[in-house]
Amino acid sequence: MIDWTELKGMIASLATKIAGKPDLRWAVVLSADPLTIRLDADTEPIVGTPSTLVAGLRTGDRVWVAVQNRRVTILGRARGAPPPRSGTLTVPTGTLGQVGTTGVYASTITTTVPAVAPPGHVLMVDALETGSGYGAISMSSTTPGLTSTTVRLRFTQPGSNSAQSVRLLWRIIPTTD
Repeated sequence: MIDWTELKGMIASLATKIAGKPDLRWAVVLSADPLTIRLDADTEPIVGTPSTLVAGLRTGDRVWVAVQNRRVTILGRARGAPPPRSGTLTVPTGTLGQVGTTGVYASTITTTVPAVAPPGHVLMVDALETGSGYGAISMSSTTPGLTSTTVRLRFTQPGSNSAQSVRLLWRIIPTTD
């Protein structure tokens, strides 16, 4: 015959032991100051500030965490190169069309940048070189993707409809209040 009282006691003892064990999970840093993370598969950041054994965390870092008794401790950062924060691209302007009767010519350039601006950051694009003449660019939109950001730029140039190559500097920078 089974002693149900003894079996219940063993189950309760195992449950207590399991409840005290840490759950190891991956997370992403949403903000370095104040430190905020979101556990993988969660849609919202954790409530409160996690403890950390890792210095120099940045927004977007992948971290390995221990969750124990509703407390979260960051144990380490994923290895590998951090995502790029800046770079240069050379893109063709394509065919330039006249803007009204002003003698100004323009085209829309669509290109991709090999990084996504994480929460609390923005993508900035500046022209380093605008070909052989005078020209200017302005960003008209960005569309975040899973592994890249598609950027639409407006290139304008006075007095010439010659297609050019434009050298761009892109940067991911933190936003300020």
